[in-house]
Amino acid sequence: MDWRIKLLKEEKYSDIFVDTYQFEPPLGWKDIVENLVHYIHWHNKVHNTEIKIWRCVKESGGLRFHIDTQGFGREGLEEIFGAIQFAEMMANSTCEMCGSSGELHKFHMNSSLELTTLCYKHFQGVAGVETID
Repeated sequence: MDWRIKLLKEEKYSDIFVDTYQFEPPLGWKDIVENLVHYIHWHNKVHNTEIKIWRCVKESGGLRFHIDTQGFGREGLEEIFGAIQFAEMMANSTCEMCGSSGELHKFHMNSSLELTTLCYKHFQGVAGVETID
């Protein structure tokens, strides 16, 4: 079973994923995403909040998390926003294919601009690209 589907179906996280409409992070960011989901679950229990994950995707070469915070004051949410920002920053230096140390690359492929975070090995595996500095 795909790790993303397994995480979405995990009973202890059912309250977090109730309104999720898109959950497609790459395999290389699995540990980052799982840790953030666990943190949000912990935060909900400890602070008696009901933060939900709407969307988790690769966007513009990096990880993007969108959450529902309706009905909550700014107090206490700074921790969640900080954790999300940290996870997104970690993904920007982690290969989306294998989880090794990576960097953001931009290149042209099939007449379009691609942004992706890859390690050296996986970037070399992208054939026929013209890199942009």
